[in-house]
Amino acid sequence: MTGARARLALVGVGLLFASITLEALPVPPAGNALAVRVSSWVFPTGPLRITLDQRGVLAGRHLAVYVFVDQNLIDRVTTNADRTHARLPTSDLAPGRHVLMAKAGREVAQAEFRVISWSWLAGSAALLLSGIGVGLWNILRRRRRFPTA
Repeated sequence: MTGARARLALVGVGLLFASITLEALPVPPAGNALAVRVSSWVFPTGPLRITLDQRGVLAGRHLAVYVFVDQNLIDRVTTNADRTHARLPTSDLAPGRHVLMAKAGREVAQAEFRVISWSWLAGSAALLLSGIGVGLWNILRRRRRFPTA
């Protein structure tokens, strides 16, 4: 029985040594610990809605995340824990494609979005209304040709 106890003690010491060694080693990142999601397009005067997700080493922490658009700092967001929603102003952004970057320490996450100009929106609305008008005109014209008795 003493041989079994000695082997069990050696296994226990080996496991203890392995756990201490593994804790001392640096943990490689399993993907990005910080992720940012943003709507794919916004209007120039509307707010930019972003969602910050924290995983891995950042999970459950309250962080100060700096938000950049096209390499310019626009805001500092304090996170609540694993998922934070924020609204940021977009009044100074020109229409077109932009890159949003969120940075917390060494963790960086990026997303792209577009600012839609009002002229594009007005042109789309005019095109839609003209299509509806032509459709209604065709319906009224058919009714005049084939009146229902």
